[in-house]
Amino acid sequence: MNKATKTIIIPPGSSERFVDLSTFGGGEYFGRNIFMTAICSYPSGYRIVYPCSSRHMVVFCYEGEFCWQCDQERGTLTAGSVLIHPAGRYQEISSSCACKSIFFLLTPSPAWGSPELSCSPAADSELIRQLMLKAEKLSISSDNSGKNAVGKLLFLLLKSVIHSPGSDPHPMQMLHSRMLLQPQKAWNIESMAKFCGVSVPHFFLLWERSYHISPYQMLIDIRLEQAKELLAQTAYPVKNIATLCGYEHPFSLTRAFRKKYGVTPEKYRNSVVKKCKS
Repeated sequence: MNKATKTIIIPPGSSERFVDLSTFGGGEYFGRNIFMTAICSYPSGYRIVYPCSSRHMVVFCYEGEFCWQCDQERGTLTAGSVLIHPAGRYQEISSSCACKSIFFLLTPSPAWGSPELSCSPAADSELIRQLMLKAEKLSISSDNSGKNAVGKLLFLLLKSVIHSPGSDPHPMQMLHSRMLLQPQKAWNIESMAKFCGVSVPHFFLLWERSYHISPYQMLIDIRLEQAKELLAQTAYPVKNIATLCGYEHPFSLTRAFRKKYGVTPEKYRNSVVKKCKS
C-alpha cells in the first residue's frame, strides 16, 4: 500500500456533514492552516486510516466514543475529549459504537508548532461544538461578520488546545470574538475583565490599546450590526431580534437603532424589502 493512501470504511447509515470554511476568517485561517473540517455522525464500524498522514488531525468527540491508533499507541476517545494526531505518523480512528464528532485536518505550519500525540478532556469542547453547528448554518449565509467571528474563535481555540509554542490566544481577541458570537449575553465591564483574567483598570488599558473605542461602544456596534442582518435576512419580529441581540426590551433596540442609523428597525426592514423587489 502506498504510504500516502488513506483507507476509509463507511458502513450503511453513516453520514458526514462537511462544512466549507474556506471563506471564514477572511481566508486568513481556513483553506490555509486548516485544510478541512467536518461535523460527522457515524454508526459502529466506521474506520479511517492514514498510513503516513501529511496533516495533523484533531478530533473532538461529543457523543459516543472512538478507538484510535497512532503508530503502536492505542486508546479510546470518549465524549467531551479531544484527540491530537500529529502529522507524519500512522493515524487510525474507528467508531466502536454510534458516535458524533468534529474533526479538523491541519496543514503543518508555524501556527501549530510541533504538536504531540495526546487524548484528554477538552475544556472548550462544548463551545467548539456550538461554534461548529453555528458555522454549518453560516456556511450558506452572507453574514461575513459572523463567519469571521466564528473562524477567528475556532482558530484561537485550536491553537490553545494544541498548546503550540507561543500560541496562547490574546485575551482581547478571544473576548471580541465571544462578543461577536454571543451578543445576547449580559456583558458588563466586570464580566469582560474577568473573562480576560485582569483587573477592570488593566482591562480598560488593554482594550483601548487594541480597539481605540470603549468596550461598551464595541458591544453596541456588534449588537446593532447583528440586528441589521437579522432584519434583512429573516422575518423574525422585532421583539425576538431584540432578545437575540441582547436587549431586554424592543424599545431599547429601537432607540439605539434609530440613533445609529437614523431609522427605526421596521423602516429599515421595509426599505430592504422594497429594494429587493425593485
